[in-house]
Amino acid sequence: MTTNPLSPDAQAVVEQIKRELDEGVRPGRPRLRVAFIGPSRVGKTTMLLTMLSVFLQRFRTGREQTAGDFPRLELKPEDHQPTAAISNDALLNRLRAKLARFTSPDEDLPRELFDEAVRPSKTLSYYRYRFNVVNGVGTEIPIRMADMPGSWFNNVNGWEWEATAALCELCDVLVVPVDVPALMSGNRDIMEMRNAPTALRSLFQYLSARDVRGDAGGWLVIFVPLRCERWRWADHPDAQGDPDWSAKQSRRMFEEVDRAYADVVSVIREKWSDSKFAVTPVETLGSVHHHHFENDDDGFHSVFRKKAADASVEGVDTDQPVLHMITRLLAEQELNRPRLFQQGCVHNWFYGVRGDIRRAAELVRRRTKGIDGGPADDGFGYL
Repeated sequence: MTTNPLSPDAQAVVEQIKRELDEGVRPGRPRLRVAFIGPSRVGKTTMLLTMLSVFLQRFRTGREQTAGDFPRLELKPEDHQPTAAISNDALLNRLRAKLARFTSPDEDLPRELFDEAVRPSKTLSYYRYRFNVVNGVGTEIPIRMADMPGSWFNNVNGWEWEATAALCELCDVLVVPVDVPALMSGNRDIMEMRNAPTALRSLFQYLSARDVRGDAGGWLVIFVPLRCERWRWADHPDAQGDPDWSAKQSRRMFEEVDRAYADVVSVIREKWSDSKFAVTPVETLGSVHHHHFENDDDGFHSVFRKKAADASVEGVDTDQPVLHMITRLLAEQELNRPRLFQQGCVHNWFYGVRGDIRRAAELVRRRTKGIDGGPADDGFGYL
């Protein structure tokens, strides 16, 4: 897998990662493996759970499709696994109850209000799903997602760093949450503390030096700007009646992602030239916005306020990262169709109605923002 041996601690973790990512996946069959990487408190876990919750609600039974759409799409958790929809709905309901106690949009919300949502995870978490294109026969493609503990980013000389690199090597899609208040602050110290772009660049330099991936090729890297409500809010006080304010700010946000992660993208492209880079803003809560930073013994922290007195928790565009993943998955299956036929790996809908995969890909693409380029006025696009 790599040119140099891993430390014993890292090797043990990597073997566990392999087992988790490959569980229930037959050799040679289509599958998608996704890693969520980034420092602590950037919002990886909450974003992941919200993303899956919304996508499950739309695609669990195919209700998301209109009568004229074919084929029907499904995404469902595997047996014996608590669903992200259940765990995240409970979290969001608790946040709604807490937010309801604050009735003034001019009031700073206390940090402890969001402690449950941003509590750092200490262990690597896995989410196992199956994606299905249903045409009367149907088959299921395993999707494996791994949520990396942010603390692993803090020890560049330890086994955690090696394990993070190995996780990236094994996955097809890398999701990188971006704290937008830090991104837009213009303060390098805040940016490094919250988003760690220098550490991310070092991670891929490390992977490049190990000469990994080989025939697996490049990644789909999805940068997900989070806590971006302020910059996408058309009625923000800073707009001062400018109808294009949110479009200008969204475009600026896209450009800041491009600038801040230019070195990361450059390292990846130099070694893995077929990699793709998407930017998909997500409003995890939707109802609160960054107002200012506070600095204390623990560093810089965002202070949030409600958009309105009656604002509740309603995520916006939380399903978009999954749609980009599914688009890649279906596109790969369409491209690999001749090879899969030759290898005898095609079954069920692969040799059912011939156009199913292509039609499913077109269906998902229509719902995926920024898929054809960027930057767009909503902040979505490809770098």
